[in-house]
Amino acid sequence: MKWRVVPGFVGFVWLLASDMGFAASSPCEAQPEPLTDGGFKVAVVPDSAPWEPLGKEVRFTLKGPGIPAADMKVDVCFRWHGINEAKKWHLTPSPRVVESSPNEVTLAVLVPRELGDDWPNWFAFGQVEYTGFRLVPLADMHIVVTTSAGEWRKIDAVEQVGITNRMFALIPAIGTLVIAWWLLLAFGRSRSVRGGRILRIISSRDGYASLSQLQIMLWTLVLAGGVIYVIALSGKLIDIPGTALGLLGIPASPHSAQNSKQRAPSRRLHQTRRAARPGSP
Repeated sequence: MKWRVVPGFVGFVWLLASDMGFAASSPCEAQPEPLTDGGFKVAVVPDSAPWEPLGKEVRFTLKGPGIPAADMKVDVCFRWHGINEAKKWHLTPSPRVVESSPNEVTLAVLVPRELGDDWPNWFAFGQVEYTGFRLVPLADMHIVVTTSAGEWRKIDAVEQVGITNRMFALIPAIGTLVIAWWLLLAFGRSRSVRGGRILRIISSRDGYASLSQLQIMLWTLVLAGGVIYVIALSGKLIDIPGTALGLLGIPASPHSAQNSKQRAPSRRLHQTRRAARPGSP
């Protein structure tokens, strides 16, 4: 009986000690403190979209003398930003170096998917702070950078990042497409266009469907839905590539179209002058 109790007690003490040691060694458990090593300071500058979904990269830039250091260790953790400071930190994998230059380095880390396990309740007011019309919850990104040699020893900073949900981002995209389709149907009815819910949009008043109009309509809806979905995820406007605009019949470069129009009259004028010369063929 004694031999059974003693090993169990020893195992319990070992597990307790290991948990305490892990909590003490976790780089994000301590409250963030600004760097005050002899007046030296390193700025942490966000370098990505204001919102990011789970599993997407967030970029940030470290600037200052001695950046990057040879033995620099970077730890990044995430937790929901709110009143309760006892929320659990989620440690991310090691960040990757995106770009490095003297006194500056840009890093990228993945937003941990473990944040989705305790996703905040939208109806629990005061639990987590929100942004974007109170639709996007904010998360704390705790950045801890340490080194054993160089002009500095530790960088400790916290930045806020909006975390978006891919399923929620589909709602405005699908809603916009439904409204656009309903408006097109209403416009077709007002012009007495015959056909059903699809043919009425791509048909003329005579009831003839147009294949080119069908292609333009499909590409317009696909691009519009995709753009709205990406904007809802990232929280910023995006540039539509010229190849995508070409599918809609829109010239990729207005300047090139204008230059081509200007060159056409000049060619005609040059040909007219040649024809007016005596002895010209």
